[in-house]
Parts: sequence; C-alpha cells; structure tokens
Amino acid sequence: MAAESRTTKRPRRSAAMSPSECTLRVLSVLSDQSQHVMVLQGAGISVAAGIPDFRSKGKGIYANPSVAAAFTNLPSGWKPMWLFNKQKFDENPAPLCTLLHRLRDLQAKPTHAHKLSDLLAKQKRLTRCYTQNIDALELNPDLVHLSEENVQFLHGKIPRLPGTLAANDVADSICFIGQPVDMPSLALDLQDASMLLVLGTSLVAATACDIVADFRGHRVLVTTDPAQELVPRRVPSQHGTSAVKIGEAAPLDIVLRMDVQDFASQALATLGAV
Repeated sequence: MAAESRTTKRPRRSAAMSPSECTLRVLSVLSDQSQHVMVLQGAGISVAAGIPDFRSKGKGIYANPSVAAAFTNLPSGWKPMWLFNKQKFDENPAPLCTLLHRLRDLQAKPTHAHKLSDLLAKQKRLTRCYTQNIDALELNPDLVHLSEENVQFLHGKIPRLPGTLAANDVADSICFIGQPVDMPSLALDLQDASMLLVLGTSLVAATACDIVADFRGHRVLVTTDPAQELVPRRVPSQHGTSAVKIGEAAPLDIVLRMDVQDFASQALATLGAV
C-alpha cells in the first residue's frame, strides 16, 4: 500500500530563462563554495576520450554495427545488447572480454568532465562521484584527487591486469544487467550533498534514475538530447528523506541542452582551474 500512495513531484522547469541564462545560473550556484556536489556520470563523458558510448543513435555500440565491430568480435546472430547479459556471457564470454581488453588498451585520457569531479574533490566539495562507466578513467593518475574512496563504480570497472582478460576476471569485475548494485554510502550522500550534476547519461538504468529521483537539492542535467528531462522527484524518497530540505527555498531543476565537455570546460574556468 505504501508504494501505491507514493507520489512524485515534477521538476520545476526553467523555461523563463534563456539557455545562456540557465548556464550562468548553474555556474553561479556551482561556484558557491558552500555547495557540496554529487556527480552522476555516464558514458557520454568518455566519448571525447575516444571511448564510444552504448545507446547514442547511430554512434553507440548497441546502435551501430560498425562501432561494435571496431571494439569486439560478435559471433553471427549475436546482438550487441547481449554484451552485459550474464546468461549470454556464461554461454560465450569472448565478446565482452574482447571489448574490455580493447577499451583497456586504448590508454584513454580523462576529459574535461572527469577533471571537473577531480577539481570538486580538490576543493573538498565532492560528496561522491557515481559513475556508470566501466573505463575507470576516474582513477587515471592525472586525476590526483579522485580515488575509490570518493568514486562509486555502479557497473564495475575494467580489470587492470596485464595480457588477455580471462572470463573469471571479467565476471568478478563487472556488474551485469539485472544484478544488484551495492551503494553503501548513498543514503548519507543524499543527506550531505546540496547539488547533483548529471553528466553524459541517458538515465535509462534504474539505479541512475533512483539516484536522481531521490536527490533533494539542486539538480542539473547536461544533455544534447532535445527530448531528455530530469526524472521526477520521489516524495518521500526510498531513503527516508524529503525531496526538499525543510525551511529552504525550492531547489533548482535545470536541463542544460549543451555538450557535456563544453559545460565542464566552462565550469572549470568558473571555478578557477584554467
């Protein structure tokens, strides 16, 4: 019965502001040193590093056979959507092992979006970075303020092992579709953070949607998808917190329709990194 009575609160739209005014408003809030920031990031932030995403129309691994073929060898009749299906992996681990092996060997470098989380950590304002990415660029040595202490890998990460990746190594390191995601710090992070940046994710995965729905402070989604919106707020959240901090002004919900690297570059400049 409790689930049936749960209500949702639609995001407060920012239609009165122009796109440039929205960006300036977000950067103004982000530059407030009292703001503690959670970052939720997806595959879109790593595209600029040469790592393809999965769901982009015409460009993602799931959508474009030529992109999939460049990073893995799919048997005849095998669909890219099966890469993170545990049953299909058990039947034939080679496609996923090959994909992770090739991604590991790209030696990709962090993008502006990765550097933004690192700067927030340097300023001691990063509550935590929740990443859906398995490339583990957050742990690149160039990002000296990010570590496994302040980064949560929602879907696991590519094993950093020499040579060919074995099926057992991959199975122990990756969270397959439908498997539970352990987020031991989420309840406290939702309490402590006052701003959530959602960068480079399509918000298709349930775990990511839950984080956005349960966040009670300012929420900012950066996307180039003209149809994408923020997930409605869940009241009360499944973590027992209200969607709005009592006694405070209603939090912002803003969708910035711009390239995630352009936003991160502007944010880095605003925060004094460049």
